[in-house]
Formats: sequence, structure tokens, C-alpha cells
Amino acid sequence: MADTGTGSSGDSGSSTKTRPIVFLDVDGVLCCKHETRLEAAPCAELQRIAESTRAAVVLSTDWRRDTSLSSRIKRCLHERRVDCIGATPQLSGSMDRVSRVRPKEILSWLSEHGLGGLHGSTNWVAIDDRDLVSEDGGEALRGRFVQTAFASGLTRELADRAIKMLLHGPQPCPEEERPPNVRTLQDLLAEAGVDTAVMDVLQSCATTSSLPALVKAVESSGRVKFLELLKASGISRPATRQAIANAIGRCKREDRLCPELKI
Repeated sequence: MADTGTGSSGDSGSSTKTRPIVFLDVDGVLCCKHETRLEAAPCAELQRIAESTRAAVVLSTDWRRDTSLSSRIKRCLHERRVDCIGATPQLSGSMDRVSRVRPKEILSWLSEHGLGGLHGSTNWVAIDDRDLVSEDGGEALRGRFVQTAFASGLTRELADRAIKMLLHGPQPCPEEERPPNVRTLQDLLAEAGVDTAVMDVLQSCATTSSLPALVKAVESSGRVKFLELLKASGISRPATRQAIANAIGRCKREDRLCPELKI
């Protein structure tokens, strides 16, 4: 039986130190097409992960900051018989939802629970649409991180990858063909997996009207102010703003921005 908010696992015969752990984001993982609506297909994949590995969930999502949203995801997990055993600590301010410290929050939870950080006996995986490897402390997540695309969330293929990590430990990144370079604003929106209608909104503002303008904004102001800029330009959905910022960060890390656009 899943935890309904008490912070204890329903599996009384299992120790936290011996159960695999899923550090779970929600937006872009279980909630994709509609803001705050949990979708059946990715939720079913999470349930399959838990059933296949006996894994428990620790919430790393920003939903843990909001009482109503936290209750909603815990209720969903309970209904699917997925144990929720707690949430990562909040190392950033309660209103600062765009800080790049989620990997540090995950590592802090592991340390607090005596799991030895990277080398404990418990296997764990972080599932998130953000590019956690590029965030503060993110190098520690290599081989234990499954990144979803905001538009599709947790798919069967990604769930299978998470299951391997939970059963067998860190896994090398899958060998894939190099994705195409990002050269235009349209390329970036495709990379981010957001509706191309967003282009009209971005092009209506001089500071967001082109890919060079967006890249310059990230370089000059940093991620937090960049997200504020996107909001001011008319992009109302936080998840869409995050997806665009994630796409720029990912392309930068993978060296896929056009040469004249590198930051």
C-alpha cells in the first residue's frame, strides 16, 4: 500500500536501505499535455517500474512544495499501489522553483537516509524532464538518470531503462545517433517538444524573437531571469518555459547549437 502522506512505506517488511528508489518529477513525466493533469499512460509505466523492481518513490518534483498538488500525486500513487516514502529536502527558497539544485536535493536525501550517496547498496534512479546532469551536482547522476521529453513524458522505452538501473545499477547512456544541430527558433521549439504556436508569442517580443536573442538572454541573465523573461513575453505555462530553457541547456551541453550561437 502506498504512503498517503505519513512518510512511511506501506511495505513494513522492507527497509529503505534495501529497496530501489525512484526520485520522481511530475511535470513532463506524468503530467504532459495538460497542466496539473496526471495522465494514465505514463502513470501506468511508473506503476510497472514499481511492480517490476519493488521500488518506492521519493518526490523530487516541485509538486512537493504545494499541499494540494502533493496530496494529488500521493493519492495517485496510492491508487496504483506505489509506495511513496517521502520527499527530497528543499535546498532553495519555497518560491524559487527554478533553482538548479535538484541533484543536490536528491544526494542530500540519500545521505540523510544513510544510503551512502553514490555507493550505497540501494539502486536508485531520477526521472525528470529537466536536464539534471547539467545542474549543480548533476554529474553524480550519470548512469542513474532518465530524462523524459515534456511532450511525451514517461514512455515504455524510458521505463525499461529505469527498470534496468533499478535492478542492475548505473547504466551507460544509450548509444544513439547524434541529434541534429539547432539552428532556428523553430528547431529549438521542436527540441523542447512544445507547440509551435509558441513561436508567435516569442516573435512578438524583440528579446525573444529569434534563437540568437534567446541564447543571448540566457548568457547575459542566467536561467532564473531567463524564465522570468519568457513569462513576461507571454508564455504563461511554467512547464513550457522550463522546456525551452531545458532545450537550450541540453543543446549547449551536447554542442548542438550553431557555432555562432554557442554560449
